[in-house]
Amino acid sequence: VGTNTFVITATNACGFDTESFQMMRTPPCNPPTATITSPQESPMTTTLTSGTVTGTTTNVTSKSQLTVVINGQAFTKFGFNQSTGAFTINKVLKEGPNEFVITATNACGSDMKKTVIRYVAPITPPQIMVSNPPTELFNTNQSLLTVAGTISNVAAKSNISVKINGGFTQSFSFVPGANTISIPMNLMLGNNTLEISATNLS
Repeated sequence: VGTNTFVITATNACGFDTESFQMMRTPPCNPPTATITSPQESPMTTTLTSGTVTGTTTNVTSKSQLTVVINGQAFTKFGFNQSTGAFTINKVLKEGPNEFVITATNACGSDMKKTVIRYVAPITPPQIMVSNPPTELFNTNQSLLTVAGTISNVAAKSNISVKINGGFTQSFSFVPGANTISIPMNLMLGNNTLEISATNLS
């Protein structure tokens, strides 16, 4: 590596001639590489609000030779180890797909890799609480009973189904936000059954 000088001399009975020239040898130019090691699949789905992307590079000596773009926006708060070429990216995720694009560049070229992390907000199941009557098995001598309670984690009345003595009914009210439910029941003599179910699955 460096400058090499060559001298050629030709001689005969009449004299001689000398020519010299130089050749510069430069080290081979190796383009960079970027490899994503985690996540191992793309797209990856998670219910965690923060996503982590890790990987390695070769032929890269400084963080400035790496660019990270997340959802179309440049991101500079990532870690880079100059000794190993490893990088780590931590980012709060938006709901839906999040695209991470990593590009390594040096004087000999560039390499780009990308991955997608899909954030799905966790769903809290509905919770039904009956405040009236106060017990599951309840005796009364009244012919009309209004069942009252709350149902959390549902958006509308359409997410609730009510059965009285085995038959579905729409004769109940639900107030979103307050989450209160009121069910009037015309009781027959003997046992009367009430079944309330709720869902928030799409």
